[in-house]
Amino acid sequence: MLKRTLSVLLGALCIVLLAVFYSVIRPAETAEDAPMETESPTYENQYNPEGATTLAFSEDGISVTGPGVSIENRRATIVYPGTYRLVGSASDAGLIVNCEYDGVVYLILDNVDITCPDGPAVYVRQADKTVLVLPDNTQSVLQDGESYQTFSVPEGKSQPEGAIYSCDDLSLCGSGCLTVLGQYAHGICCRDGLELEDCSVTVDAVCDGIHVKEAAVLQSVNVTITAGEDGIQSYGTDTMEGCIQIQESLVSILADGDAIAAANDLQLSNTELTASTAGGFENYKAIALYDYSAKGLKADSITLDDSTVLLDTADDSIHAGNLVSIMNTAVQVSSGDEGIQCDGAVILDGGELWITESYEGIRAADLQLANIRLMIASEDDAITQTAEQGRCVFDIGCEVSITSGGCCCRTAGTLCLYGGTVYASSNSEHHAMLDIASAEYRDGAAIFTGMGDWTEPNPVPTVSSFYYAGADSFAANAEISLYDAAGPVIEYKAPQPFRQLVILAGEGQNNNYTLQINGESIASNDGGYGSDEPASAEASEEPTDESM
Repeated sequence: MLKRTLSVLLGALCIVLLAVFYSVIRPAETAEDAPMETESPTYENQYNPEGATTLAFSEDGISVTGPGVSIENRRATIVYPGTYRLVGSASDAGLIVNCEYDGVVYLILDNVDITCPDGPAVYVRQADKTVLVLPDNTQSVLQDGESYQTFSVPEGKSQPEGAIYSCDDLSLCGSGCLTVLGQYAHGICCRDGLELEDCSVTVDAVCDGIHVKEAAVLQSVNVTITAGEDGIQSYGTDTMEGCIQIQESLVSILADGDAIAAANDLQLSNTELTASTAGGFENYKAIALYDYSAKGLKADSITLDDSTVLLDTADDSIHAGNLVSIMNTAVQVSSGDEGIQCDGAVILDGGELWITESYEGIRAADLQLANIRLMIASEDDAITQTAEQGRCVFDIGCEVSITSGGCCCRTAGTLCLYGGTVYASSNSEHHAMLDIASAEYRDGAAIFTGMGDWTEPNPVPTVSSFYYAGADSFAANAEISLYDAAGPVIEYKAPQPFRQLVILAGEGQNNNYTLQINGESIASNDGGYGSDEPASAEASEEPTDESM
């Protein structure tokens, strides 16, 4: 019994001595040696520029002051959330963010200039969110190379396609300046959501300047883009994807493809936008040969509010699938094709729209105009309303001027004159200046002049009209006046030659009208508007039930 007790005591003593021995000769694991935990309590998730880890780039390599970064083959990899300051310049370096922990990675671009010859200058492989901070009075440059052949990506990850490439949410902010040079494909490419706020960014890319899957939001920024394809593209087709919002910004785009393209919604508010595509409207024949898109604004739904927009495009200037809404905005477009093309509704309310060059001015299923100054110059038809159940509405406060080489206004549905004034001139001998299925009148006046024959619709629209066809044509700048007993109803200096005219207006005072051209009385209708035959100075005709 004694021997057994001694044996147990000796065994216990040996265990204690071994534990003491190993604790003395073996040090504790360092933070670098320890396996990564599921959380990173030693690294801050909040923006902390004073406590930032510094990455200094140079031609000799990358030096790091602070935790959270590993270096391999002149590429720095950030593995923890926190704040990191990038300084210096290197022509063969790159930064990878590969953070599997919750939190935001802040990258302060402090006058840093990074060129990565075989991949993105900044590659966000994994992170909750990455924020590129541009401090005041700084100018940074991020540039990739022309080939990514030697750049390897983990299995399951897509090949990067931009000088700045992010698989997750990405933001750029700050009052400094950033230049992005995309020599391989895109300038800024994000497979998630992108935000730019209060910063100045210049992008030059061989493909898209900014290429985003989900929403792209630009707030209070100054952005200049030169792109071999689209200027800004948001391509996702699911709900909440494929959207672009630009607010209180200054944007300039020179693109060989579309200036701004969104799969779903495009919204501009309080923004100044200048954009040119594929060499401008004069280059429309060149893009027709290659059948590619070089539109100004392209989306399913386009909304412009309180903005200034200047577009010079080889293709359609504004192209939408469902809606174009322009509110209190000044727009000037020069288009090699349609000024505005929409398969749905075009709503123009407030501001100005100047279509100075176009093949066709506006083409839409439904068109509504109010409180807007609209000028259209078109090689072919100026306004085409395509849906039989749709309308072309000129409402209170609109002032429309049209100079057309085709039909001034062509409607498959109803022409509604509810207010305002319309002045339209066509020089085509093959197209009627007005081609409408039906018409409604409430207020306002409209005049259409042209060289081609006008055929009244059948049945005759329920709107008063004055139709004149002369044997001889009148030269450009002829002065036209229509009078009733109270004075002039409408006056117009036609910018092109004409021999026919149609005037749409009200019943007139005392139902007595006189048409004057260049001060000479040409025709009259004593019984008011309304004759299936041209009005004549020698004969007047009382309106009938079939009169307009």
